[in-house]
Amino acid sequence: MARTDFLPCSLSVAIAALLGTLLICTALEIKAEESSALGIGDAAIQAALKAISLRRLPESDARLIYLINENLKEIFTGAKNPTNGIEAVAKRAQKTVSEVTAAYAAAIFQSNSVEEAQRLFERFQRTVERIVDLARGGNFGVHVESTGLKKIKSLDKGE
Repeated sequence: MARTDFLPCSLSVAIAALLGTLLICTALEIKAEESSALGIGDAAIQAALKAISLRRLPESDARLIYLINENLKEIFTGAKNPTNGIEAVAKRAQKTVSEVTAAYAAAIFQSNSVEEAQRLFERFQRTVERIVDLARGGNFGVHVESTGLKKIKSLDKGE
């Protein structure tokens, strides 16, 4: 007969354990990648994420999304060519999603109630979805004609 006494007694305990493990793994990955100096936009994003992880959340994540969008635009326009820009934006968006995951995991882990944890988790999902949409959308304030990439659909939104 299999032992079952080691299994969590509730779903919330299992979710908390999973989020705690995710938080630790993500934080270690982020720290390993933070060897480069932060720009002003990066510092503002990091400050917003720190506030989230400490549960000092603003009313919405609109400012965070704005900062991330500006950061992605800056990365794209600073690239030597559009292809490198797209790759750099994809890498930065992936890193940003990891950072947002770590911040929200910390906030969720510190929740005082299941309802609060659920609200934070839903907010986290919306925020990540918006970041992914930004990166996938490819609208970084650059005109398609100036890049010569008329065939790339992620940049060519009918303009």
